[in-house]
Amino acid sequence: MTILKKLHFSSGTIVVFDRGLVDYKLFGEWTEEGVYFVTRLKDNADYRVVKRLSVAKNRAILKDEIIRLRAFYAQKDCPHLLRRIEVFFKILKQNLRIKTFVGTTANALKIQIWTGLIALLLLKYLKVRSRYNWCLSNLVALLRLNLFSYRDLWEWIDRPIEPPPVIQEAEQLVLSLV
Repeated sequence: MTILKKLHFSSGTIVVFDRGLVDYKLFGEWTEEGVYFVTRLKDNADYRVVKRLSVAKNRAILKDEIIRLRAFYAQKDCPHLLRRIEVFFKILKQNLRIKTFVGTTANALKIQIWTGLIALLLLKYLKVRSRYNWCLSNLVALLRLNLFSYRDLWEWIDRPIEPPPVIQEAEQLVLSLV
C-alpha cells in the first residue's frame, strides 16, 4: 500500500507526483472526492481523446485535452473524464538536463524550477536575438561546448561556425634579481 492511499485530502486539494505511481482506482476515488491530481502519463497509457481544448499560441501549454482511459481495469477503476495537459517541462528536462533535484524541500524545488525557467528564458532570448537560425537544442549543446572559451557572445551567436579570433598573448615579463 502506498503512502498516498493512507492520506486523506480535502476537496479542492491538488496532489502532484511523478509517474511512478499509477493507481487508477485511487485516481477514481480522488476524482469522486473532488481532489485534483497532476502526474505524468506512462508512455503506454491507453486513452481516447474526447475533446481537444483550445490552447493559446506561444504559450507553455502544447496540448489541452479531455480524455477517457480505455484499458478495461483503468476504465472500471476510474470511469471519469480526465484532463490531459502537455506542457513545456519536457523542454526543461531535455535541454537543461534536469534529471533529479538537488534539494527536496518545497523551497529548494521552487528555487531549482525558477532557476531552470530563467536559464530557459535566457536561452530563448539568445535564440530570438541571433541572426543565425538556431535550433534550441543545438544552441544549448554548443553553448555547453564553448562555455570555457573566450569569445564575444554576440558575435558567436550570429556566426557560430567561424573560428574563434586569435588572441595575441602578452609578452612574459621576467623578474631579474641581479
